[in-house]
Amino acid sequence: MREVPLESNSEALAFAARLFAGEFDIVIFLTGVGSRALLGVVETTYKRDDYAAALQRIKVVARGPKPVAALREIGVTPALTVPEPNTWRELLRALDDAAHSPLGIRLSGARVAVQEYGVSNPELLDGLNERGAQVIRVPVYPVGAAR
Repeated sequence: MREVPLESNSEALAFAARLFAGEFDIVIFLTGVGSRALLGVVETTYKRDDYAAALQRIKVVARGPKPVAALREIGVTPALTVPEPNTWRELLRALDDAAHSPLGIRLSGARVAVQEYGVSNPELLDGLNERGAQVIRVPVYPVGAAR
């Protein structure tokens, strides 16, 4: 185990640069801890308000109440919050339903970033890809994680 400084999280910084460039249609936040950790990385290079503004220009999806709380701390209200029990199955179901609702969140052809914290979820990523999304993983490494 060794310390990984937040600013060394190159994947998260690359995500931020692409977000600011308008390269995402949807960002999915899976965990509250990961959402806050991602913010910590982004803030090493960008202003918090600019990050929040960039997220407000696209569709933000939260897997449950913990990422919702983390996002609200920076003034971002998700367009879609996944119902309990907040698993990847409910996430995909909620996205399927949102495609046929006034939310208009459509995955086919969408550029989707998925915030990860810890282990990746291949079933979720496969499900998004099967629905036509162009998926980019955004792994956020916790301080203290070995890489």
